[in-house]
Amino acid sequence: MGSVRLVDTSTMASLGVLPLPFGTEFPGLAFSPDNDTLALTSGDHVQLWDVRTGKPEGPPFAVPVSSTDEVHVNLWTTAFSPDGSMLATAGNICGEPCYGVVFLWDVATGQFLTQLPDLGSNLYAVNFSPDGGLLVVSAGVHDGGDEIVWNMSESRVERRIHADDEGVFWADISNDGTTLVTGGQSSGERFWNLSTGDPIGSPISSLPVNTVDLSPDGRSLVAAGQGWVTLRDVGTESILGRSWSPGVEANDQLAALFTRDGDRLYIVSATGDAWVWNVDPASWEAHACQIAGRSLTEAEWSVNLPDRPYEPTCGS
Repeated sequence: MGSVRLVDTSTMASLGVLPLPFGTEFPGLAFSPDNDTLALTSGDHVQLWDVRTGKPEGPPFAVPVSSTDEVHVNLWTTAFSPDGSMLATAGNICGEPCYGVVFLWDVATGQFLTQLPDLGSNLYAVNFSPDGGLLVVSAGVHDGGDEIVWNMSESRVERRIHADDEGVFWADISNDGTTLVTGGQSSGERFWNLSTGDPIGSPISSLPVNTVDLSPDGRSLVAAGQGWVTLRDVGTESILGRSWSPGVEANDQLAALFTRDGDRLYIVSATGDAWVWNVDPASWEAHACQIAGRSLTEAEWSVNLPDRPYEPTCGS
């Protein structure tokens, strides 16, 4: 039987373990916008949990298609709408043949609302736009990595974006709703204009990507894969940091996400290990000054920062 551990991110203390009754190697999970509720998917099971008490919020949702000896339902991923009123779950149903499914639910009542039409055989990520008007569904390996943009109010596919030739396992939408970033299996990280479907620039790398996440201000991008994590500046695509966390092996499958204030970055491994990066530049400056005990001299500044005017960052 699988499980999910809740951790207090300020102290890294364990708050409890939530069981996955039907067990799966890849549970889908999402916090509600107010952080009070955690949605977990496991096989054909959808359950809401109270984060403060670690107890279920009502009975499991009644999935309209259940697993049998002939049919297997796998719900890989889930997402709350921006106002927290709706939950989207996605995955596939495998019998003869396999086909992708997206279910929508009313969070307050647990009522099943609707099933989107067949969008592909393997669906791995769902993301609501910030205004809740669009749901972006990421298709996996057998569907060639399309991003399907679903118009919620008109119940139709608004556009399909061919993002990768081998599949997209994760995607994210900027907080202003203009940009989609995808983590492809053959094209790595890539940006797209969400309103037109046009690419923004070229693929950033060719490494297979597990997760991508934009910082709340849209200025930084973190991507993670097998044995690596990179933090990039979105405007220049230059690398701001790489993972050198002790204990990470080359074959470890990693995932990384920003906190909602953007000051910290959490990295987790399939091994169960986790690390925290502080990505707040102000704290970097304070820490550097604490170690050095003084500002750089003007001579040191001219050598290390020749293109910037001198500034005594640690005080006079």
